[in-house]
Amino acid sequence: MLMNKERISLQETVGKGYAAFWSFKGDEVIIMGSKGSKKSKTIALRWMFLLKKYPRACLLASRDIGLTMKDSVYSDLIWAAKKLKLYDEWKFTVNPMSAVNKITGQRIFFRGLKDWERLASITIDDPNLVLCWGWFEEAFEIDKRNTYDKVKMSIRGQLPKGYFHQTVASFNPWSDQHFIVKELTSKLTPDEKILSENGKQELIVEDEQEFEYQGKMVKEKVSQLLMITNYKINEFLDVKDYARYEKKKKEDYEDYKTTGLGMPGVSKGLIFRNWHIEDTEKYKNTFELVRRGLDFGYSSDPSAFVQFNVDFKNKRIIIFDEFGATELTNDMLAKELNKRIEPYALIKADAAEPKSIAELNVLGINAIPAIKGPDSILHGIKWLKGFEIIIDLKCKGIISEFSTYRWKTDKFDNPLDIPEDKNNHYIDALRYGSDDLYLRN
Repeated sequence: MLMNKERISLQETVGKGYAAFWSFKGDEVIIMGSKGSKKSKTIALRWMFLLKKYPRACLLASRDIGLTMKDSVYSDLIWAAKKLKLYDEWKFTVNPMSAVNKITGQRIFFRGLKDWERLASITIDDPNLVLCWGWFEEAFEIDKRNTYDKVKMSIRGQLPKGYFHQTVASFNPWSDQHFIVKELTSKLTPDEKILSENGKQELIVEDEQEFEYQGKMVKEKVSQLLMITNYKINEFLDVKDYARYEKKKKEDYEDYKTTGLGMPGVSKGLIFRNWHIEDTEKYKNTFELVRRGLDFGYSSDPSAFVQFNVDFKNKRIIIFDEFGATELTNDMLAKELNKRIEPYALIKADAAEPKSIAELNVLGINAIPAIKGPDSILHGIKWLKGFEIIIDLKCKGIISEFSTYRWKTDKFDNPLDIPEDKNNHYIDALRYGSDDLYLRN
């Protein structure tokens, strides 16, 4: 393919596994992929390729919260432009976040979805240009189906001959209860054997969708491409990347099915359902009882730190910050904590490591051991379940844990009143930080 007078190989640049997606011109694409499935990079490459091929087309690139776009859709599209030797044709700016083609005037609009009415009113002042496509990156973050449907409706209007409208939703399969996961799995049933052998499943369907738009129920025929992908179709991973997945496969196969094979997390036995994702910035001036908790880890388990506010009046816990990493010495951990907290801010840490707590104290961190009374884990879970829990979008670690932390099951697969001892490092830190609030009586 000749791009900007330089011949490049799309086969070598994009790789294999997404041929159906690359050529699909239907209304909607939904791609559920595990980590390492190269879905975001492939989508970004395709958008930049299509923008070059269709010089009158514009793109809307979105995430639920606009602040997260710089390190995701924005960076991915810049990366794709460079890979396809098209970067010199575009002017990318951060403030405001936008991209304009220097030759054609084409636009890439970057928008958060919290104020979807602003998206519906996007106007293009050049009559030669049209808004053709929309990208919902990390669509799992969208908590309302209504928002998703209404933004899709904004990608409408008459098009030049040969052009097409399309929206693409991409996400990780953290829970089978999310509307976008249900939309896909209601028509394409995840098959563990196929995903393990082929690295993907895909299906094109013709469907009729009904949804509310401007106060009326609207029916529309939609052509959809549904895909489930995983790391096995990513030939750009190295040996260490594959080794990590194989290690997960041996140690925790249930988690591997989601993080490795791309199958949606199973909701049966989930401990927490009283939570959702939201931008927490608007709440910060109401914080009165900020707590901090720390769970120690090192090699396979991360050291996990969370900051949160407890609002007894509204029965609400707001988790607004986290940090986690493996193979951190206490000196490295102290430096990271000092970046996130005020001097002498109190941190309640795992009492099982008094030596680490003492070393953090020497390094200027005001850490004390958390209380670990009889059945403290169950008491903490029960107490947390009594609150509405709001998690900031940037807190990926605890979002993942709340999506997968579950009860053990008996031989008949019935949940027991015993939590599994995994997917709980940030949740343990949450309990430590609030120990006196549920163990004080």
